[in-house]
Amino acid sequence: MTMDAGSWTVRPAGPGDEPFLQALYCDVRAAEFAQLGWPRETLAAFLADQWRIQARAHSLSHPHAERSIVEQDGLAVGYLLVSRTSSDHRIVDISLMSQARGRGLGSKVLAGICEQADAQACTVSLSVLTTNRAQALYRRLGFVPVDDSEPYRQMVRPRPAC
Repeated sequence: MTMDAGSWTVRPAGPGDEPFLQALYCDVRAAEFAQLGWPRETLAAFLADQWRIQARAHSLSHPHAERSIVEQDGLAVGYLLVSRTSSDHRIVDISLMSQARGRGLGSKVLAGICEQADAQACTVSLSVLTTNRAQALYRRLGFVPVDDSEPYRQMVRPRPAC
């Protein structure tokens, strides 16, 4: 899958992207664990381990999912993992570096996924931490909660009406 819109693109991820993906994971999760007061090196090692665990879990639970890198102005700024079936496009992971958040890029990437799902009369689903502020974005794009089991909320964007 490749989507272009102005200065951003989504391209397939490859083995050379692993250092970026680990750095992205650390960027996304560092604030969550910073309150523990661990030394910087300890936190970095912990997050690196957590990234490897998550990457392995995703590859085992979604072996056929599309792994993509979101680029803006030629620089990698995000990651997208989508598992597609004949009825649903499951967003397993969507992450943007902190400097790329809050500028509409996530909305554009999600709109592209929703457009592709609509063309195939599919739902779009995802899980989001109940504390994640991205829920407001998902709701604006038509996602509705279907399960509020802590700590994750399951959300679905229904199939388009025929």
